[in-house]
Amino acid sequence: MTNTNKEKTKSETSKQKHINKINDIKTDKLMSSKEMPLAGHITNPGNSKLFKTGNWRTYRPIWDEKICVHCMICVNYCPENCIPIDTKTKKRLETNFDFCKGCLICEKECPVKCIKSEREGE
Repeated sequence: MTNTNKEKTKSETSKQKHINKINDIKTDKLMSSKEMPLAGHITNPGNSKLFKTGNWRTYRPIWDEKICVHCMICVNYCPENCIPIDTKTKKRLETNFDFCKGCLICEKECPVKCIKSEREGE
């Protein structure tokens, strides 16, 4: 084996060890900065569904199904993916307020203005 191949193999082994270390990190506890993975690696993907963050909002989007043309622009722009779609009818459903943070991007992007904002609790 040439020196270049040995270095490449050594580099790949080192990289795999780093990846294994990242995958072994548990994200269910607070970590010190020394325990955190480098470069913002996501070590436990898909865990956002475990954390309901809807209680952060000040305003909530109110969707009027009668005006909606189901263009799905709101769905595409929602940063929290909290606007579900009925897979059979291909139509938008009511916002999941467990995860909606009230950013109102959906309201701003709606071309037919079927989404209005309302202050939370009113």
